[in-house]
Amino acid sequence: MENTIEPMRHKTTRSNVGFTQGTFGNAGSKRAFYTWYPTTERESAYIYDTVRNIRSRVALDAALPDQPTPLILFSHGTNANGLQSIYICESLAAAGCMVCATDHNDHDVPSYRDPNAWNDNSCAYRRDDLHALLDFAEAEYELSQIAIMGHSLGGYTALSCAGAQRSWHDDRIRGGCIALSPWNEPIHDSVDGVRIPAMLQGGTTDIGITPTLDGIYDHMHPAKYLVVFRRVGHMDFSNNACDQYESTDACLNTEDEPELIAKYAASFAKQYLRNIDDGVLSGAPLAGVARLQSEVRR
Repeated sequence: MENTIEPMRHKTTRSNVGFTQGTFGNAGSKRAFYTWYPTTERESAYIYDTVRNIRSRVALDAALPDQPTPLILFSHGTNANGLQSIYICESLAAAGCMVCATDHNDHDVPSYRDPNAWNDNSCAYRRDDLHALLDFAEAEYELSQIAIMGHSLGGYTALSCAGAQRSWHDDRIRGGCIALSPWNEPIHDSVDGVRIPAMLQGGTTDIGITPTLDGIYDHMHPAKYLVVFRRVGHMDFSNNACDQYESTDACLNTEDEPELIAKYAASFAKQYLRNIDDGVLSGAPLAGVARLQSEVRR
């Protein structure tokens, strides 16, 4: 029977987050980019999306870090955009990492009900988008380690670029991979190609994806983590979890589920991109975590 202990408060005051956006690429193929990063500059209220009224507090266009900073590329879910999971991206920036995203123009996506219809060329424009984004980030920012993160089809994209599909692999991505409820059926048997630290996240009410995560976890190499959160569904890894709040901080200090999602992602990033053990991954599962599995290299 599932443990029904209510989550305890384990909040922390986050560090300040800078945010900037713009376009990159040549005149014939301009695309948007969004970058979150650590800063000491003062934050102020900011509206990311006036249509959905997605708000937070950031230091808009703050000075970039003056030292090499870990980078995490982010890939969004089907037909979403690079601003899809703001609370996670901000939390990773507050943890000392830079997060950079772009918009995928999703088209010709094969049926999710027919994994056999997928091949290396399916949605390969997403691979090209992220390789181009990384080229841009390397030219624009002073970087140290490079990792990748994605949600849903973005999780498939992240795992593929991390090594699950040979033709997608970018060997600059060595720091780690965070896959948030990743669509994975076409790469189920090839995730052993991911040879960098990886974290899979799922939720007990995400009945379409979470039951498949054990299989890909078993195929992966250490260091690897699988964390399943109680009362978390597929879209709780997106802005849906926080869009009624005035800021990410207000959401994470009120809602246990997104706070835990962000906390485990940030702990993984600190461990493998900054060599900081904050005790979250190595300790007992926090209240609100239904299951935590790990295998770490010795």
